[in-house]
Formats: sequence, C-alpha cells, structure tokens
Amino acid sequence: MKKNISKLFILLILVIFTLTSCDLINNATMNFDGTKPIKKTQNENSNYIDRDKDSDTNVSGDKKKKNEDGKKQVSKNDDTKVPDKKRPGEGKNKDVISHQKHPNSNKNKPKNKPSKQDKQPENNTEVEPSKVDSSSLSVKPGKNHNEKANSYAYSVSDVKDKMYDTSFKEKKIAFLTFDDGLNNVITPRVLDTLKEKKVPATFFAIGSSINDDNKDILKRVYDEGHGLATHSTNHDYSMLYPYGKADADYIVSEYKDQLGRYRKYLGDDFDTKVWRYPGGHMSWRKKPLRIADEALANLGVNWVDWNSMNGDTQSKSITNINDIPRPHSIDDAVRNVRISTQLWGSPNVIVVLMHDAPDKTITADSLAQVIEFLKNEGYEFGILS
Repeated sequence: MKKNISKLFILLILVIFTLTSCDLINNATMNFDGTKPIKKTQNENSNYIDRDKDSDTNVSGDKKKKNEDGKKQVSKNDDTKVPDKKRPGEGKNKDVISHQKHPNSNKNKPKNKPSKQDKQPENNTEVEPSKVDSSSLSVKPGKNHNEKANSYAYSVSDVKDKMYDTSFKEKKIAFLTFDDGLNNVITPRVLDTLKEKKVPATFFAIGSSINDDNKDILKRVYDEGHGLATHSTNHDYSMLYPYGKADADYIVSEYKDQLGRYRKYLGDDFDTKVWRYPGGHMSWRKKPLRIADEALANLGVNWVDWNSMNGDTQSKSITNINDIPRPHSIDDAVRNVRISTQLWGSPNVIVVLMHDAPDKTITADSLAQVIEFLKNEGYEFGILS
C-alpha cells in the first residue's frame, strides 16, 4: 500500500514538472500581457515610405502624419490646404506647362499634355516631371474663332499658367480682352483700331447683347479673326453670386445659354470653352466658387482673369497706393496698363482687361496708344482659345 502511494506521488510530481516546463516554453514567445509579439518589417523599423501603396501620401510626396490619437495631420507642404494664398507666380516651373486641375495648382505636371477635356488624376500620388521641353507657349487652334486665327490662338489653360509665371522668358505675348460688349457704339470703334493696328483680341461679350440688333457686329468680330468667349448672359451678380456665394447651377446655365446664342448666328460648329466670371474669379469667395469651377471644367470650360488693365471700370477715387484709378485721359489709360502689369511682377504673358460697353469712350480713345505701348515693350498679340 505504501509503495503504491509512493509511486503515485512520484508520478504526480512528474506530471506537474512536465506541465510547468511547457508553460515556460510557451511564455518565452509571448509578451508580458499574454499577447504574441509582432515581427516588425523594414517599413516599420525605418522612415521608408512606399509611395505606390501609401494612400496618405499627398501630391508633393509628403506623408500625412498621425498623432497618438490616430488623427491625421496634414503636412505643411500640402498645397490643397491653402491653395488660394499663393502669390502670383509662386512655385511655378518655367520648364513645365501645367494643365487645369485647380486655379492654383503648381505642382509637378504629367509628361503628356492633356486636352482641355481630359480629367486630371484624382489620386494623390506623385507625378514625374516632364523631361520634354514644354516651356514654349504654343498656339492651339480652337472653335471660338475663324481659321485664319489658328496661327495666334493659344490655349487658355496654358496662358493661365504663364501669366503668373515671372520666370517664363521665351517670348512676350499680350492678350487684349474686352468685356461687356457687344454694341453698335464702342465695339465698332475698337474693331476699327484693331484692324488698323493688325492686332487680334478676345471679346467676352454679354449673352443678352447677342441678338438681331448686334448680329452684324458679332459676325464682324468673328470674320476679322478675333476670339469670342463667354461672360454670362445677364451679368447679374445677385443671381450669379447670391449672398456673395457662387451659384454653380446658375453659372453653368448662363454659360450654356450664351453658347446657344452664339450658335444661333455663327452656326452649330461654333464652340467656345473660355469663360470669365463677371467681377473676376479673384473677387468672390473661393470655396463655393470651386464648385462652379468644377462644374464648368466638366464641360471642358476654363475660366480666366487678368494681370493687366486700363482701369476703365475702376473707382474714380482710390485710397490704396497700389490701386489702379479710373483713367481720365489717354495717358492715364496707358499708364494704368504699365503700372498694373508691374504690380503683377511684369510677366511676359499678360491678359489685359478692358471693356467695350457703350459708355467706355476712354477705352476706344486710348486703344491705339495702349497697343503701341505694348509693341514698344516687345509684346506680340494672341487670342484665348
């Protein structure tokens, strides 16, 4: 009996020892909290970033960091955070022509220039800079002018990039633009001067002016090799920007309505993808305006502002030394073009804002001298397409 008890006792000790040994071995591969440790990869042991797989990498290649609570912190170099605070020309690359994705997009551009209808990539991966010399601002025929204007018609998206790029030095091009026509008072005088000086221009007519009364003026603009662009049908700020916020649906409807008016007199083959916001894009709240920008872009339409002006709609009295006053003489108008261009850094590509509304006598009076001034400054002339 005692021998049996002794055997059982020894057997029990062996069992306890065996179980204890297995537990020790198992614990050697566990953390103190009982969880299995995770083997770190190369990416977790270094600052390596896989840009092809990392969806949090922004356009400039900067990784969006996370704090201890798991919330994303955007890198200071993320241009999408404050795109509208860039100064004119800041961050531009003179060797690359960028294409419209957003008005202030200045990052690396794709190798092949897309057409205006091409949608831009929506991902945030880096795009390799073009190795092709695309610093040239080349002509791009469109359908908002006749065939003889093909040799001096330029893509509005390319012009927008170069007009704020003070490093672009290849050539000097001026784009004369006239808003708020058409009419039988000032528009014919403007056309006479342009014909005499052999200079083309782009007319941002008001849609309501495209009617039977002005159809001959419209056809003259087209036949004489000028460009036609859109500027809304009614130029009604209260409808375009209710409470100061752009109404994208109404803006698109105004563009379509004006295009239809053009086609009534110029034929269904006429097309224009150039738009200028009444009051200028720069004058309105940017966040709601981006919705309108995108809606127009979906139709292949590009907006454009200006970086030079004769000041014919400016205030008669100014309080800021950098403001351009309304001209009272021909010399004033020429001086305004010179000074306003200097305020934008004297770029080689300028879009000059003027108006051919019925009361803009000063513009018709001074146009010849403005053209001569620009010619003396070395500018050639083109139209926006």
